[in-house]
Amino acid sequence: MASIEDMERQDFINTITELKAMIGSLKLTIDTLRQTINSQNATIASLQKSMDRLQSAYDNTIKERDDLNNRLNRSKT
Repeated sequence: MASIEDMERQDFINTITELKAMIGSLKLTIDTLRQTINSQNATIASLQKSMDRLQSAYDNTIKERDDLNNRLNRSKT
């Protein structure tokens, strides 16, 4: 028959084993979250570059429109 000390020791070992498994699972979760964050950061950077290009194209289009309107107005006078 196992003594109380042996049962307590086994309970302690079981708790440590469970905690180690939980830590391993948490490490995997953290790694997955890091990968997701890195991927999202890359996507954000790519989208920012696209927005910058679109803003530049928009600014150029507005400038061209204004230049054309100015030429049109000058030709009317």
